Amino acid sequence: MKRFLAWTLALVLALALAGCSGSNVQSMMQGSDNNDDTPAASTPAASTPAASAPAASTPAASTPSGSSDEWIGRKSESDDGYFSGRIGDHMRNVFFEYTVNSVDYPASYGDITPADGNQLLVADVTVRNVFSQTLPMSIYDFQIQWGDGDQDFGYQEEGLTGDNLMPDQWQLMRGASETYKLVYQVPADATEFSISYLEVWEDNTEGDVFFVYFEK
Repeated sequence: MKRFLAWTLALVLALALAGCSGSNVQSMMQGSDNNDDTPAASTPAASTPAASAPAASTPAASTPSGSSDEWIGRKSESDDGYFSGRIGDHMRNVFFEYTVNSVDYPASYGDITPADGNQLLVADVTVRNVFSQTLPMSIYDFQIQWGDGDQDFGYQEEGLTGDNLMPDQWQLMRGASETYKLVYQVPADATEFSISYLEVWEDNTEGDVFFVYFEK
């Protein structure tokens, strides 16, 4: 429950900042009766793809032709909407599939060093578009969490530069796959983590939530 609350707090914070920030946010239109597949303009909200969909249900992620069932995500409407995996698992939502390939805890990453009381956590993440169009992506799609406290979560800091770092905002072409590094600052004494993604629709309805758990 704490982990869902962390996502909700992050969403509220992003909405509160919308009036004074051009924050990178994904807003997708997926109307079942709408034949226009053009993505809606990005709007400052939670930086997760949003789409117009009935609040009562969340669409299942379609299985691309030739793919196997070796992924974790919604496969029937009876699923509870909470999906968890480990490093190497393919986590599939309506829009994309993400895989945390590996995690490291270096003393520094390029010019990036941890603040006092923190450690660096560097995650190698592959993201694959399983949606019907190009997706706007951002570092705020992937939340790091390290405890049960209401504030025990964070994101990669904006404006970081370095070898193969995930850009603050980027485009994932239809059918394409990209691999980036995500660099987080987490408490130095933390040893248990998750990297999560929450589906948020255009009307701010929350969809499925995905967690990849790992330990130091």
